[in-house]
Amino acid sequence: MQASETHLYSGRTDINRELKQRANGRTLQPICLEVHMLKEPKPSAPKNGERVRSTQHEGIFEVVFVNALMQSANIRLIDGSAHVVPNVPWTALTAIDKR
Repeated sequence: MQASETHLYSGRTDINRELKQRANGRTLQPICLEVHMLKEPKPSAPKNGERVRSTQHEGIFEVVFVNALMQSANIRLIDGSAHVVPNVPWTALTAIDKR
C-alpha cells in the first residue's frame, strides 16, 4: 500500500478493490462527508399561546399543544372559529410577533 492511498471504507478491502477497478486508472478523490451532508438547523419548539404561521395552512394560528416527542404542535386560528389542526410539524411553523 502506498502512503498516498486513501481507504474510503477502512477494513473493507473488497469495496476498496471494487472502487479501484471502477476508476479505470483515474485517481479517486476521497469525499469529505461533513461538507456534503449539510445539517439542517434544529427546529425550535413552539410554545403554548405563541402565534405562528403554517406553510401547510393559510392564516395566523395560536399554538394550543406542543408534542416534543413527535416534534409537532396542535394549532388553531386566532379568531377561534376553526377547529384545532393536529400534529403540524415544527418545521412547517414560523413564529410571528404578537400584535
